[in-house]
Amino acid sequence: MAYPRIQDNTLQFSHVRNAAVDFRMGTYNIPEPAPECPALLISDIDVLIVPSVAFTEHGDRLGQGGGYYDRVLGDPAFRGVSIGLAFAIQIVAELPSDSWDKRVDWIATEEGLFPTNTEK
Repeated sequence: MAYPRIQDNTLQFSHVRNAAVDFRMGTYNIPEPAPECPALLISDIDVLIVPSVAFTEHGDRLGQGGGYYDRVLGDPAFRGVSIGLAFAIQIVAELPSDSWDKRVDWIATEEGLFPTNTEK
């Protein structure tokens, strides 16, 4: 399983073998894979779980403002499926969206897994 780590203001993913020993406190005081954990290429990621503050049923997202996941989702090397993870209460009718904001393909809540209309 791979987990995100911020390296040089970029979201990278590393393989974690043992969660009990392979995590360190990282950027924003969030546990991240240790630097010695093997890095993965974006093209190696088949499914990307995307956290967010809120989503629309069309897959728009409201993140934390760093653009980390937008850059991964917009990377031509990423050809996987993106799944937004949220509680149903976090699904809203509308969110502000700019041209660089990237949508997720699916949204998973406690009520189920739902496809989105990702065309923008």
